[in-house]
Amino acid sequence: MRLSINQYICPTKYPLENFLKISANSGAEAVGINANTLESVGTKKLKSLLKNFNLNVSSLNSAGYFLYNTSSKSEIQHKKNLTLIQHASEIEAETLCVIVGGISHGNWTLENARNEIFTKLSKLTEESQKYGVKLGLEPIHPIDLHQKGCVNSISSAIDLVNNIPNLGIILDFFHSWWDPDLLDFFNNHMNKISLIQFCNIIEINQDMKPYRNIPLNGSIDISMLFHKAITGGYNKLFEFELFDRDLRGRSVEDVIKSSANQFFNMSKK
Repeated sequence: MRLSINQYICPTKYPLENFLKISANSGAEAVGINANTLESVGTKKLKSLLKNFNLNVSSLNSAGYFLYNTSSKSEIQHKKNLTLIQHASEIEAETLCVIVGGISHGNWTLENARNEIFTKLSKLTEESQKYGVKLGLEPIHPIDLHQKGCVNSISSAIDLVNNIPNLGIILDFFHSWWDPDLLDFFNNHMNKISLIQFCNIIEINQDMKPYRNIPLNGSIDISMLFHKAITGGYNKLFEFELFDRDLRGRSVEDVIKSSANQFFNMSKK
């Protein structure tokens, strides 16, 4: 089992070098990078830092957001997506994460939104192929359908992947652990996975969305899901993804170290 750490764990203005050093020291061989980092440091400096810490890039986050219904906003987003494809190629990211966007970004019915997503995602994969970049579509928990993404189930993601070349699935346990098709997906569709992202979930306040948590602390049977993935033939990176809001007073270093220790202990079983 090979570990990556996603940069979203870092609060705003957290030093990039600190994050890379902690990740490397934890035993990770790759990191997930967010687009803001590329805007602030550029691909050349990022590549140099990654080389210094002997790290690869498991994912670049995130392209997509297709559901603007004004031409000006759509054009701005399209240019951002093309730039991210170029950057993903330059930093040799294993996958460029795609979040399709929520229906509240325009006056969309679900049917119209999903038709639009198919059209624009197909065109984006054509562009990504020119740069040798693999796109990873991430199914999003239905609670985020309005704001973040209206491709919510594993079966819906499979339908898109089956019909769009150069597209895989980023499976984030936070979003998909509930899905009744998850175990069947491990058994029969492992070749469609670009990346597995993992964390656990914990509900602190019933009036708020659950928080992400370290792997073995929460409602998800992470050990079982890892076992299913490995026995199903998954041999790519496992990317730990937790956001800065999920730190809840803990330090970035402590959470990464704890999560890495739990990850590698599971890998020995």
